[in-house]
Amino acid sequence: MKSQEKLMKLLRKHVNKLYKTCIGANDAHLSSILMLTSIEKNFEDVVRDLDTIPQEVVLKISRVMIRNQNYPARASNYFLEINSVFMQGLEKERREAERREQESLRNKHRVERVSKSLERATAPIKLRVLA
Repeated sequence: MKSQEKLMKLLRKHVNKLYKTCIGANDAHLSSILMLTSIEKNFEDVVRDLDTIPQEVVLKISRVMIRNQNYPARASNYFLEINSVFMQGLEKERREAERREQESLRNKHRVERVSKSLERATAPIKLRVLA
């Protein structure tokens, strides 16, 4: 009985540590089951969000993680580096969206110019009468 209680206490301690790392402080004093449920939901959200991140950004982040995995001394900067890579990917997406929007505006103006030109070309000729 004692060993089972020790095991449950150890399990609670590890779940609490994992919850604190993934979610934050356990201010609501959740049970181990509720903490694990919350961690699982958070994990599913992260995996779902991971699908929306461009593949090249995920690869860069993976490389950073693998490189820092072998050198724990540098691991303290690794989150900053991952954030930097992620932000670069977001900036690239923003620039591409802006470029597509500008291209769309240029095409719209071009179509308007062509339609006005066509309208002028097909309009009846107005002769001026000199008085």
